[in-house]
Amino acid sequence: MSFIRNHLNNLVEQDLVYAVTEGTPIPEPLTILGAGTAIAFGAGFKRKLAKAKKK
Repeated sequence: MSFIRNHLNNLVEQDLVYAVTEGTPIPEPLTILGAGTAIAFGAGFKRKLAKAKKK
């Protein structure tokens, strides 16, 4: 029984290491959406402020 438990623990440890070391980091979709919203809001506010200064 001890052999099976050790073997399973080794498999879990190997999978965890593999999952952490593999893959290319990419931004989360919500981060990209938030950044786009902030840029759009800033551009709209800038236009509104410029229009208000013209009057």
